[in-house]
Amino acid sequence: GIFLPVLLKNASVPIITAFVSMGMNIARVEIPGLLWNLISQFASLTIPMILFIIGLNFKIRMPVSRIKILGAASIVRLIGGFALGLLALTIVNLVFQVDSLSGKVILILSTMPTATMSVFFIQHIDIDRQLLTGIIAYSTVISLITIPFWLFIVDRFFG
Repeated sequence: GIFLPVLLKNASVPIITAFVSMGMNIARVEIPGLLWNLISQFASLTIPMILFIIGLNFKIRMPVSRIKILGAASIVRLIGGFALGLLALTIVNLVFQVDSLSGKVILILSTMPTATMSVFFIQHIDIDRQLLTGIIAYSTVISLITIPFWLFIVDRFFG
């Protein structure tokens, strides 16, 4: 299929960067202040630019059939993500000893709305842009309800 070559072509740099940065963190390599400032300023621009792309592709008026798909995809992401978070936490606990706060972070991050990073993939894979941006927008709005709920559950039962 086309997915693996596209993934390798476009995700290899972020994956390699993540491993290099983890290695630097483990080795306690300090980044010079000037370089750290440059990285921070660049990083602060990425999310607004991705949100701008989402805004360009999002259409307010959609057929009812699309709205049902958007709602279903958002709910699966926001509720099903918790199950995946539990699985991830269990696997991570097999390899590392995870403290309570880190476990809570893993669980809460797993319940976040559909990532804006998925917009990156619509630039490289033939996908329905309107549907993807709709899922991002809808899951973000629904997360206004689900995030406080999951915060309560995680704090109550995983504290």
